[in-house]
Amino acid sequence: MALFKLKPVSMIDFPALKRAQSPNTCLICPTGFSASTPDQEAPIFQHPREDLIPAWESMIKDQPRTEEIHRRDDGFHRTFVQRTKFAGFPDVISVEFLSLTATSSTLALYSRSQYGRSDLGVNQRRANVWLSDLAGRLG
Repeated sequence: MALFKLKPVSMIDFPALKRAQSPNTCLICPTGFSASTPDQEAPIFQHPREDLIPAWESMIKDQPRTEEIHRRDDGFHRTFVQRTKFAGFPDVISVEFLSLTATSSTLALYSRSQYGRSDLGVNQRRANVWLSDLAGRLG
């Protein structure tokens, strides 16, 4: 049972995103895609968006204590919550899948804590582990 309640979460508008001032967030996206400066540029996958999404879904199924809480009607924008193993602190992760060409795609990912000020790098590590796992599934 989680000790910490999930606060209300709305869909992220990446182009207009204004990040919180606290250091417990991680933004990965293409340069210029967001009003906020990303922590790192998103990778380009040599796969169409239609391949990226099922690989993401496969990766997410293997993440502990993670559930999808929002999905835009087109399925290209999704929001997840992952809770910490102890105490159940909720972290919210938003992703938007972006088509670049007929054979390439990328994504925007924003991971943030709902409680506290410092996350000791948890959101950054999660984002990088998930992206590495996703790349591995795409081959």
